[in-house]
Amino acid sequence: MTPSTGNTDEEGKFTLETGTRTGAPAGDYVVTVIQSRTLPTKGDKGGMSMAPPDTEDALHGAYAKRNKSQITATVKTESNQLPPFDLK
Repeated sequence: MTPSTGNTDEEGKFTLETGTRTGAPAGDYVVTVIQSRTLPTKGDKGGMSMAPPDTEDALHGAYAKRNKSQITATVKTESNQLPPFDLK
């Protein structure tokens, strides 16, 4: 099964995509969330680097794995508007 993914905008809104299709199949889901935070570069002397920056999950993995996340959502066949997820 292809996982559904989405990225939030500045307001925390998102649209799911499954493969190349917009949306997710109807069903009940466990939701995983990470908040990537760019780490300061050690020893940065202001030069350019072609390497991607190092990042960490600002939520410390609390919702990063299906077996650990307590967030669930139901996707219906009609238009969906999920309530905000309460990330502590």
